Order: sequence, then structure tokens, then C-alpha cells
Amino acid sequence: MQIPIINRSKLKNITILLLYKIAQLLQQNKFQTSKAQLRKVVHISPQYFSNDSYIGGGERYPTALAQTMATYVNTVLISFGKTRQTIMQENLRLEVYRSIRTLPDFIFYMWELVTADIVHCHQYKTFITNLTILISALLGKQVFVTDHAGWMDNYTDSLPINKLVNGFLTVSDCSAKLLSLSDKVQTIYGGVAQHFVDVEINEERERKVLFVGRLMPHKGINYLIDAIDKNTPVEIIGRKYDEIYFSKLKELALDKQIKFITNAIDSEIIAAYRSATVTVLPSVDVDINGWKHAAPELLGLVLLESMACGTPVICTNVGGMPEIVVDKVTGFIVPPNDPKALKERIDYLIDNPNVAIKMGKKARQRVLEEFTWEAVVKRCLIAYNS
Repeated sequence: MQIPIINRSKLKNITILLLYKIAQLLQQNKFQTSKAQLRKVVHISPQYFSNDSYIGGGERYPTALAQTMATYVNTVLISFGKTRQTIMQENLRLEVYRSIRTLPDFIFYMWELVTADIVHCHQYKTFITNLTILISALLGKQVFVTDHAGWMDNYTDSLPINKLVNGFLTVSDCSAKLLSLSDKVQTIYGGVAQHFVDVEINEERERKVLFVGRLMPHKGINYLIDAIDKNTPVEIIGRKYDEIYFSKLKELALDKQIKFITNAIDSEIIAAYRSATVTVLPSVDVDINGWKHAAPELLGLVLLESMACGTPVICTNVGGMPEIVVDKVTGFIVPPNDPKALKERIDYLIDNPNVAIKMGKKARQRVLEEFTWEAVVKRCLIAYNS
């Protein structure tokens, strides 16, 4: 039997109509969202994150948040992937839909929203987020949004969606500034998964530099390679997202001790953190191709993971990263697009392993005090009820 499909253009027309009706109600002061008794929280994430793969902070954040929140309140995570799945992860129920354009999936998706008290959308100004906000508002649900610097849906970008959102829970002050909203904004930093926190600090480090993240131009990996001399081993861990850029990186890495790992799982990443002298995240706001990036790193989850493993970090002064790293205490902050400055700080830690160990211990302590998922969840629950 053929599955009925909701035409995308028709779905967008429905979105416009829904917004129009809501706007009318707002103007007449008849539209109010009630304070929900917190029985069920539904998180919406546009892209499914598998625990067996490394994607990025924007996909990891909602998964980790929902997993921890499920120990406090009934929590469902809705995401979208290639196959329809229902996955139980201890207390968390994960629903993966192929597309809400298929009628069966749309019905199940709607039911989750109907039975929710709080709807928390991840990735701002995507079509699925905007549609979820509209439907949830019509149902009288409280709606919260967290931006992870995702893609834009230009069709709905101009719609006054913000009026329907109860609160924006940003992952950094940098993210809050980019939203340019005068109210309803609260910064709640991300956390570190427990399996990163549970590791023991390894004081027998290799003379090695580590990068973890997606292999994309805005990550500034080319500047890291330029900063490395021929005698310093480097591990670059991350998925290929740009074949041309990846080819350029391999070309730059010729005659240097640089190893690319494009399919690592979390256990291998943790082992890499624990063995490295320093983790470097050299993200840039203007990449090698001349493209500008307003927020190459809204938070920098890799920094938190490395710090949790007792490994100091070097990052650039862009995005939300300077909010995470305490310069000269838990690592170093350098200017972007500056391989000379990178080299100076890398060489210092490589040549002074005792300093690196001390910085790593302070970095781990900072994570344990400020960046656990339990702390993040408690702050979110307070925000939901405020």
C-alpha cells in the first residue's frame, strides 16, 4: 500500500495559515499559554545522532540533555533519520521518524506534542522547528528553543515565530547575542557526557597534539597543520564533510607526523584525549576559502570533553569558546587564523609536560564544577517552570 505524502509546498502553506490565525488571536489578546504541570518534556532535534558515530556538538547536545533529563521527568526525544525507529535508552524514549511528510509519522509526531507539557526545540529557524513551535503554541504548550548554529529555512525565516516562544535557552552568551532578542533569553551552557567524566586522569602522556571535530573549513584545521613542525605527532579525528577541504588537509600534512581518523567511536576518542598532551580547536570566523562564519563555535563541546579527561586545550578567540576556557589556567586562547600564535602555545605545552598536566587537572575541576549534564538539566527545569 502506498503511504500518503503531504506535499511540501502544501505543508508550508498550512504553516502560513496557522501563523495567520495565531497572529489574529495574539492581536485580540485571546491567546495565552498556560503554566504546565511538568509531567512530560518532548525534545525535537532535526538530525538523528547515533551513539556509535561522531557528528558534532549540535547533534550531541539534545541527545545528552534528554538522556539526563529522563532521570528527572518523563522525557521523549524526537529526531529524523533514514529509518523509522523507537529506541529505549534507559529512561529515555527516542523516536526517529523518516519524515513528517508521511501521514503515519505526522500523526505519531502530533500525538507526542498533544501529550507534552513542555516542547524544547533544538536548531533555530529550521522548518521542522518553526512548524513545531506553531503547532505547540496552538495546543497551548510551553515552547523553548536552543540554537546550535544550524541551517536556516529561508521560507519561514521572516515569520514572527519569536512571539510564540516562551524562552530561548542559549548554549553561550555568544549565541544569545547572535539571536538579537531583548528578552526571553537565558544562557545555559552544555555539559559533558558521564563516560567522559568517569575517566581517570592519565599523567603518562604522549608527546602528541589532538584535534577532534568535523573536518570542515571553519574548523581552521589547516592553520593547525601549518603550526606543527615535522617532529610533533598529531591526531586529527573527525568525519569528512568537505572532500576538497580534506584533500587540501592531506596535502598540507605531507612530510609531517599527522594521522587522520575519520570513523572513531567515543571510546577511541576518550583514549585519544587521555593520551594527548593538548587538544587544539583552531576554529575561524573567516575560513581558508574566504567565507565568513558568524559563529564557528557557539560553545565548543570538544573543549569540555577534553577538559573532562584532564587534557588542557588551546582554542581561538571566536564564538563561545572563550567563555569555556580560562586563559593560562585551563589552556590558552589565541587569535584566529594565526599559526604562529598556535605554534608558540603548542610548543610550550609539548616542551613543558608538567605544566600541561597541572593545566589539565584545573580544566577537569572546572568541568566538574560547572559543566555536568545534571547541572544543565536542573537549570533547564528551573527555566521551564519560571
